[in-house]
Amino acid sequence: MTAHIKRPDLIRAAKGISTSVTIDRHIAQCEDCHEFFGMYKQFPLSGQLPLTPAPSGWITKAAEIMTASRLATAIKRLAATLSFDSWSQPALAGVRSVGSVSERRIRFETEGVLFDLRVEQERQGYLMTARLTRQDEPCPGFVVTHSAGVVGATADGYYEWTSQRPPKKITLTSNDLEIVLPEIVWNRPKTQ
Repeated sequence: MTAHIKRPDLIRAAKGISTSVTIDRHIAQCEDCHEFFGMYKQFPLSGQLPLTPAPSGWITKAAEIMTASRLATAIKRLAATLSFDSWSQPALAGVRSVGSVSERRIRFETEGVLFDLRVEQERQGYLMTARLTRQDEPCPGFVVTHSAGVVGATADGYYEWTSQRPPKKITLTSNDLEIVLPEIVWNRPKTQ
């Protein structure tokens, strides 16, 4: 057989819409067309659009959801910079103590907002104490997100939590502002 049945004709025959003796005879004699005919009969969606259109109500609801989710992108996102790290500052001669080995103080800044973090190593893990200020006043309404969870401020404006490991990534979030701190490296620099 040199001429095969065209695809639309095979689909119509498989659906039972159009059949003729010529097509039936060809399908019986041609192995390729017989295979395609069987496939089109077994999978009746062939020859149709891949997806049927969604109901108009669903489309409207999806558009409303997308519009509402744009509100989340209205939050201002800032990247803070490291402005102080006690591990990178040389201690004065005669002032070194055991406390400096098990403690680290770090400060991050962005647009007048300061985040001071003190990390103390204890026997059972690490104790973190932080304060978020703007012009020496606490910044209310923020939460601190770190690898071990989310922490809100105490009545004094401090954020305190414990963890088995010191935090690497910290994000400060309020209703209208998100401050992302750079990743904190916990490999202590070697002293010379």
